[in-house]
Amino acid sequence: MRLRTWLQRRLFSRPATDSYRPPPGPLHKSHTMSDNPKYIVVFKKNVTKEQIDKYADEVNNNGGKVTNVYESVLNGFAAHLPDSYFQSLQADDVIDYIEPDLVVTTQS
Repeated sequence: MRLRTWLQRRLFSRPATDSYRPPPGPLHKSHTMSDNPKYIVVFKKNVTKEQIDKYADEVNNNGGKVTNVYESVLNGFAAHLPDSYFQSLQADDVIDYIEPDLVVTTQS
């Protein structure tokens, strides 16, 4: 395997089930919008809309705030999650993955 291919695989690929929690800090843009970092929570394909709505309500009732609900491209929502609720979501077997909701830019 060529070095470039090996580096690309190591640096840019993560399994879909891997959850990522970026360290808090002044460069994390979500902290400017809320005390809680913002994430995209994606549920497994067999999870119903009613179940996702229940989780969204739980986020809102536990100090978080759901900002978007996704139904067509993926099953899930974007939300500001408190640390305590993030940990319980991460351990839940209906969750496919959780990713930071960040702005991505490219150089041209």
